[in-house]
Amino acid sequence: MKVKIQLEDQNTLEFRKAKRLETIPICQLVQQTIQTIYPKYYPKEITTFFSNMHSEKRIYQDISEENLWVLIDGTDLLGTCTYIENVVMRLFVKPEFQCRGYGKLILDCVEKNILQKHDQVILEAVVSAARMYEKRGYKTLNHEKLVISESAILTYEVMQLNKTK
Repeated sequence: MKVKIQLEDQNTLEFRKAKRLETIPICQLVQQTIQTIYPKYYPKEITTFFSNMHSEKRIYQDISEENLWVLIDGTDLLGTCTYIENVVMRLFVKPEFQCRGYGKLILDCVEKNILQKHDQVILEAVVSAARMYEKRGYKTLNHEKLVISESAILTYEVMQLNKTK
């Protein structure tokens, strides 16, 4: 499914499944976002953990399995999101395009796709992002923690959005 999105400023964005030849640009976007944004919130061990988790190999695999989507403005790759069944993962917006509503737009499209086939959307959110998801109607199912090293523990929320009748 490919979605064309007409913005108020007359730009047309495209939200579609990623292509294998886009593996490197998507990987660069994800790694750039991790290296730019994550050090503001996390110690180095956690930033490295996320960088390793979102490797080129995993991105290529998700594209091959048709689970990775991109938001494109002409030739500019603005953001990306992976989801498998009803579980959202790897939602990233290129740092220079953040705070412009592109993340919300990506999530709107992903939720719509998922809720056509499932009764709920599941995602994991760091505690600092949980409030934003709560405003979208997500509820926390579990509080989780992952020990990365003796000095670094990642805490996050498992959240769920139910289909509204």
